[in-house]
Formats: sequence, structure tokens, C-alpha cells
Amino acid sequence: MKIQDDLTPTTPSHLKNGATFTWYHYKNFGDIPPLHLYQIFQLRQQVFMLEQNCLYPDIDELDLISEHLLITESHPGHSDAGTQNELGTLSTEPIQNHTPFNQQDHNTKDMTSSQTVTEMAAATLRIVPAGCKLPDLSLGRIVVRKDARGWGIGEKIVRYALNYLKNSGTTIIRIEAQHHLERWYGLMGFTTCSHVFDLDGIPHVQMVCHIDPS
Repeated sequence: MKIQDDLTPTTPSHLKNGATFTWYHYKNFGDIPPLHLYQIFQLRQQVFMLEQNCLYPDIDELDLISEHLLITESHPGHSDAGTQNELGTLSTEPIQNHTPFNQQDHNTKDMTSSQTVTEMAAATLRIVPAGCKLPDLSLGRIVVRKDARGWGIGEKIVRYALNYLKNSGTTIIRIEAQHHLERWYGLMGFTTCSHVFDLDGIPHVQMVCHIDPS
């Protein structure tokens, strides 16, 4: 399918506090700064294990060989050495001097630096090499923070991954999608290629996206 190249969204009307979003793409696990690694794992734990009440080994050996995408939400007053961009632009350099993540309180003080906490993980996913989990290259651990849903962030991060992989020469991408999200993934070019099956107590379907290299 033809992947849309425009990744620039409209600003959500209810973000009246001036929040902006920054993209981070880590091609090697060792490049992920400790703060961002913590944010990725905590967001996955919060949604997949606590919100969905599913006990399973979320952190696994595939994390070590995958590429990782992270979108953070920043608020006024945030001081960060990384590049601050609108959602849709990209920062691919390792980030340093992060403020710590706190899921419930944007204004919690860092006990070591007393700097106001204003950055939160909004969404993440990982890109798994072909033959490691599924026969083809796959996307997994696609997750958006509960109070950040409905802004189009999930679609943006998936479409970025598809566009990036298209430019890298990938033509087939697979996912194991939760069944209730089958239609949502279908809107981005995925088609179902399996019956519904149980995965960690949650109904899933395998889906595939064929990318037109032209």
C-alpha cells in the first residue's frame, strides 16, 4: 500500500497548557538513555499488565534486538538538552540530561535536582527483526498512555514506523493485534491473515501489511 508521508497532525484542542510532543527513534538498545528506557517499560507495564489485568513477561530478549520508538509529552517549563519538536518531527540522537518521568503528577519535584517534572511518555512501539518473533519484520508493544488516547498519537507512531520501514526497503510487515483493534489497524493498511487466537488471555489476530516500494 501507499504509505502517507504527512505525519504532521493538528494540535488537539484540549491541550490548552501548551504541551508539545517529541519523537525519539533508537535503532540500538544500548543507545536508549536510562530515563527513556524506564519510561518505555513503565508505560508498557501500566497498560498491558495493570490496565488490561494481564500477567505476562512484557520485558523480554526481543527488546535487546529491536528498534524502539518513543513519543514524549512535554509541558511549559521543561528544560531538556534534547530537541523539542512538534508531533510529526523526529529526533534521532540519544538524549541526555532528562527530567524524570512521573505518571500522575507533572509537577512532582526531582529529589536529586529539584527540577520540575514536565515530560511524560505518551506512546511507544518496537520494531522486531524478521525471523525473531514472526517470519517477517514485525511491530509490537504498540501502546498509548490512557489519557493521551484520542489525539491520533497511536496512528502517528504506527504510520511513522511504516514509512520508515518502507524507506528502508521493507515490503511486508506483520503484527499480532488485539482483536478489538483489528479495524483500527485495517485503516492503516493491515489485513487479517489468521483466525482469532488467545495470547496471554487476550484475543488476538495476526495481520500483515504489504508495502508498495514505489
